[in-house]
Amino acid sequence: MKKLKPNSLKKLFSVILSTIFLIGFNVIPANAATTVECSGGGYFTYIGTTVVVRPEPEESICAGVAIIPDTILTIGEGAFFYTEVTSVIIPNSVTTIEDFAFAYTPFLTSITIPNSVTTIGEHAFDTSGLTSVTIGNQVTTIEASTFAHTPFLTSITIPNSVTTIGNFVFDGSGLTSVTIGNQVTTIEAYAFAYTPFLTSITIPNSVTTIGEYAFYESGLTSVTIGNQVTTIEASTFEFTPFLTSITIPNSVTTIKNSAFYGSGLTSVTIGNQVTTIEAYAFAYTPFLTSINFLGNAPSTPDDAFLGIGTEATANVVFDATGFTLVDGFWKGLIVVYSLPPAGDSDSSTPKVGKTVAVEAPDAEIKVKNSKSLTKKEIKTMLDKKKTFKNYPIDEYKYSIFGTSKKICAINGNYVVALEKTGACEMWVTRTTAKGAKYKYWVKINYLK
Repeated sequence: MKKLKPNSLKKLFSVILSTIFLIGFNVIPANAATTVECSGGGYFTYIGTTVVVRPEPEESICAGVAIIPDTILTIGEGAFFYTEVTSVIIPNSVTTIEDFAFAYTPFLTSITIPNSVTTIGEHAFDTSGLTSVTIGNQVTTIEASTFAHTPFLTSITIPNSVTTIGNFVFDGSGLTSVTIGNQVTTIEAYAFAYTPFLTSITIPNSVTTIGEYAFYESGLTSVTIGNQVTTIEASTFEFTPFLTSITIPNSVTTIKNSAFYGSGLTSVTIGNQVTTIEAYAFAYTPFLTSINFLGNAPSTPDDAFLGIGTEATANVVFDATGFTLVDGFWKGLIVVYSLPPAGDSDSSTPKVGKTVAVEAPDAEIKVKNSKSLTKKEIKTMLDKKKTFKNYPIDEYKYSIFGTSKKICAINGNYVVALEKTGACEMWVTRTTAKGAKYKYWVKINYLK
């Protein structure tokens, strides 16, 4: 064995002692904490590639400008929490900004999140001083309360990379305008709640889900809802006193409870695929007097329109079904049908025209001695009353409705009287070669 020289032996012992010392105090050089001074005093600390939560001593509070080294990948949880930073320069090396990273930093007014960042944690910029934010184009999710309680943040652009706007993200912000990227699919609960200065929003066609209370107590005056949303969740637009009108697209099937409760609506257009309106959906909207239904009557409880405008009307298309009157009203609304379109076989699709209350049948026929009528006789009488062109290729269908089923019945090409006297009421639906449908109310009075 080769004998070590004294100097070499001394160096060896020195290395061994240093290693024992470092191991004994759990300090590994590669993970050693490094401090970076801030321009206004104090410092922040990083270990390896992560900025860590600041130490407790008061003199450590970072103030002024903080320049993060370009070796950093992660700004850790609470890294600048409750500090006095006024500006932070984030390098393109950073990919993650964790929860509460810059929360409660009242002097931080502006932030640019570089394109390298893919994840922004909850409450990351939950701070009162922010006036402007630029979000990089690689962020996919803005987590819960990321920009909550930012009363001076007035506008923001959400890049196309983002797919989810989390719970409470802009809750209590000062937003007046928002641009939502065309890849966002989900706006979660309370995302824009308590935003009194947000007056207008366009929800892009990419969005399929809008969460509960998403725009609760906002200042909205106009809303455009994209054509992929299927459900208006509970209380989504509750207490929006300046929202006067809205069009619910045909993609929507359900309007949940209290969705527009206490809003300033005066008119609503409800798409033709809505099948369910839940309790209090439009309740206590005292200025709401006109609801336009583009489809058949949805399943609706009696309190859905509780406390709306006096003599409010349900304006429905001429061939709509399900608006059954009780004491002259449907769910407390006056039902008003549109006129069938002018013309007939030369028309393309029916359009809602000037609304008029249905007070009398389109054709009324009086017959004596329980005479049975042929469908052709009924059609001829209807042709004379309506004075439309009678194309042979038009198809007619006949259906008896209501209590008339006890008075008359359809038997092949005949409408047969079941009673000697009474009124037989039916719908006659005419379909043209171009697919336009026209629905007429025919009443047959059987007399002695």
